[in-house]
Amino acid sequence: MRKYVPLLLIALMLVASALAYDNLPDRMPSHWNERGEVDGYSSRAFGAFGIPVIALFMWGLLRLLPSIDPRRENYDKFRRMYDVLIAGVIGFLALLHLGILGFSLGMPVPVDKLAFGAVGLLFILLGNFLPQARPNWFVGIRTPWTLSSDRVWERTHRVGGYAFALAGLVMLGALAFAPNYVFHTVVGLAVGMAVFVLGYSYFAWRQERGR
Repeated sequence: MRKYVPLLLIALMLVASALAYDNLPDRMPSHWNERGEVDGYSSRAFGAFGIPVIALFMWGLLRLLPSIDPRRENYDKFRRMYDVLIAGVIGFLALLHLGILGFSLGMPVPVDKLAFGAVGLLFILLGNFLPQARPNWFVGIRTPWTLSSDRVWERTHRVGGYAFALAGLVMLGALAFAPNYVFHTVVGLAVGMAVFVLGYSYFAWRQERGR
């Protein structure tokens, strides 16, 4: 059943867009700055159906990757969580899309805060996914060092999982208690996490080699 959740979410997006289409403005908001102000617009057609089409493409790509991965047999070891990850990614896009539709129809939807909250939840989901991921060429923390050693992969993904989950909780905390700084918090944590997992994978690799 979990394999069909992303398709149901995509169908929900398409139905919502079709029902709202005639009432949407010709120029739909498509981007918000760090102050929560709209600073970018798109056509009504793209605003209504752009994200659902992107979501459909991403679902197809994520479903295709295991079949073309040279280490495809490892996906069976974390298949359940991989399905949950796909649903989470599509759910993130669905939440964002429905928020934009609501805002475009005149509802008081804080799209910027909705997006930041969704990013925090996605980080928490990644934190739960990473320790279960097994070595592959497409999904996970892929550095020269994790791809060269299954042991380094496992260590990096275990530590990275805790770090991503903690970062997600900090993002949600910033959104709740320091909303004026949430943009900088999210950007800072995203960059910090990239540097951290890259550095840790190298550190773990050096340890494995006894250096």
